[in-house]
Formats: sequence, structure tokens, C-alpha cells
Amino acid sequence: MSYRSSSYRPGCCRTLLSLLMGAALLIAGIKIGAWKPDILDNAEYTIGKTIANLLDSRPVIAIDAGHGGDDPGATGLVDEAELTAQTAAALFDLLEADGRFQPVLCHEYDTTATIQERYAVANSRYADLLVCIHANSDPNGSGSGFECYPAPPGREYHQQSYDFAQLLVEEFSTLGMTIRGENGIRYAYYDDNNEKYIMESSNTLVFDDPSFGMLEKTKAPAVLVEQCFVSSESDLAQISGESGTAAAECYYRAICRFFAGQLKDASSDSASNDQNEAGNTESGSDETTTDQLGYQPIELPDED
Repeated sequence: MSYRSSSYRPGCCRTLLSLLMGAALLIAGIKIGAWKPDILDNAEYTIGKTIANLLDSRPVIAIDAGHGGDDPGATGLVDEAELTAQTAAALFDLLEADGRFQPVLCHEYDTTATIQERYAVANSRYADLLVCIHANSDPNGSGSGFECYPAPPGREYHQQSYDFAQLLVEEFSTLGMTIRGENGIRYAYYDDNNEKYIMESSNTLVFDDPSFGMLEKTKAPAVLVEQCFVSSESDLAQISGESGTAAAECYYRAICRFFAGQLKDASSDSASNDQNEAGNTESGSDETTTDQLGYQPIELPDED
């Protein structure tokens, strides 16, 4: 016999308790690998992401260093995998030191990981943005410059991906990089024979052919970046800069700009808030561009 009458209505406390218990079970299942967000339907994924944001509202930045492990990628004056690993590590450190982000590596630098394993990591951490770091090569040594590939037209996160790609082009332009194509932003597709073909961003037609797997499968705005040519000495010098991490700093500044509004709202809850205020006081009115853009990267201490 049921002890609950038909007129029974759970109170707010019991409803909240049930929600918290369900959330705990969901998170525990994801943590132990019993449930994977890439196989959950959209409703369940949205619930999980909402809960994760309640626990920690800082944007999750998934960083995918192209190739790695047994796959060196493009070869030139340096292997692509080595360069992307260095850039990814520097970007991770910048985001972690900032304190306003949750950086996530899609794979360890010295391991071979499939595309499926990489985007599964991004989705399992409910990434808010995916940055795939790659590099080109030209056997003749004449190729150079920067280009990037956002999720193409017709995809759920196309517009946000394109917006972030624009910020990347602007930041890498400050290094003096050659911007390839019409504006440095292109779309990549694979035909039925798995042959890649490229469209400029001015072509906004929706193609059924798939793009890069990381862009298609990650449930967040995503951009694959060909940051330079590993066969170009000038390119390598530009992305290194005086700091040795100029490329990583470009990604970092673009990420700060992309999440400017969200960072402003969350600044009061961030441990870096006082540091931000001190930085703004010291910079005075000289940083007019920063003020106009509405963001302020954290001023990081010099390394020992």
C-alpha cells in the first residue's frame, strides 16, 4: 500500500534535494566514464553542462595540440607536433595563471590520440570553446602565413566560431604575419573520396560534406588554426617573438576578448579580481585599446 496520497506535492526542499541527488549521480557517472556526453542526447547534455556551470562558472577552454605521439604532423625546420605542443602548453599556462578560465588539454603532448578521443575530452568537460592548434608546411619553402578554419556555415556553433576566428586573425596580424586568403578565415570540407577542398569565408553556402572532425563533433564554438608554416623561418620567428610565446599570447588575448562580457560578470567571484583592479589602476589611460575592447588580460609575473 502506498503511503503517498494522490494530493501529495513535494516541497521545495525535497525538489531541490532530488535535483542535487540527480546531479550528483550524473556527474559521478561522467567522472567514472559510465556516461559520456558525446553519446548523451541534447537534453541530458544541457542538464549536465548547466550543473557543471553551477559548480564552476569559469569558461572551459579545450586546447587541442595538433598531432603528437607517433604522428609528427607536417615537417620542416621543426615538426608540427613539437611546435603545437609548445604553443598549447604555453596557452594552458597563461589561462591557468589568469584564474578566470578552466583550461583543458585534449590529449597529452607525447601521446597518440584519435580525433574521437580528443573531442570526447572536450565534450566530457563541457567545453565552452575549442582551439585546435596546427601548422602548415611547404616543401619549396616559399609558403608562409596564418589561416584558420571555424565550424562552417550550417553548423550549430558557426557564428560564434566565426566571431572567434575574426579575433584570432586580428591578434595574429599584430605579429606581422601574412594573412592568407581573403581574410585569413576559410572553411574546409571533405568530399566522398575523402579529398579536402577549401572555401573562402565569403562563400556562405551550406555544404553537406563534413569538415574537420574536431569542428563537427565538439559541442562548442570551435576553430582549427594553421598558425604558421613550419618550413618558414620568418613565420617561426614571428610566432615566437621576444617572449618565445607570442602565438600563445595571441590565443590568450583573443580568448579574453571572446569571453569579455562573461568575465566581467564573473569577476567578483574570481580570485584574480583584486589583481585586475590593480592592473587597471597601474595602466591608467594609456591602454585605450584595451578599454574600448572591454577586456583586460591578467598581467602575469615574469618567470624565474
